[in-house]
Amino acid sequence: MDRFPPGPPPRRGLFDSLGYFYGFATDPIGFVRDRFIAYGDIYYAPSPDGGLYVLKHPDHLNEVLITNAAKYRKTHTALRSISRFLGDGLLTSDGETWKR
Repeated sequence: MDRFPPGPPPRRGLFDSLGYFYGFATDPIGFVRDRFIAYGDIYYAPSPDGGLYVLKHPDHLNEVLITNAAKYRKTHTALRSISRFLGDGLLTSDGETWKR
């Protein structure tokens, strides 16, 4: 049994990373949409800093954000980068700050 849900292969080297960043930067919604089409309502995007689960289905979101929120942490470096621009709001905060 796999440890992670299906998703894109790990990025290997500079060429893979440039393609990833270009695709995401030029059309972030389309980039994520295409991954949902390819992998389903939940996918795992591996990365050197631990990877990222991406969810779409309302039941999955309810599980993570409401039912078992205390079991999940926001540790991906992308969230730390985004927080520099968006501040410590709902998307980027975690724990008690997020609950409040």
